[in-house]
Amino acid sequence: MAYDFIASVTWLLANVETIRAVFGLITGLAWPVVVGLFVWWFRKEIGRLISRISKFKALGAEVEIIEEAKEALEVAKATVPNVD
Repeated sequence: MAYDFIASVTWLLANVETIRAVFGLITGLAWPVVVGLFVWWFRKEIGRLISRISKFKALGAEVEIIEEAKEALEVAKATVPNVD
């Protein structure tokens, strides 16, 4: 029993770099896989959202969605009475 433990520790110490490389590969691939699954899972919703975008700025993070803004304005005009 003690020999098995010593043998497994010896094997582990001999393969530390390989184990580190495997874990590095797994952690390096984890976030792209999660993002890919997220995009795949919500692909219909993302497609609908992209089709409604009329204006987009990349680094300024400005996105304008025309349809929802028009609908919200119409609902607001219909529900709020004129205050004169």
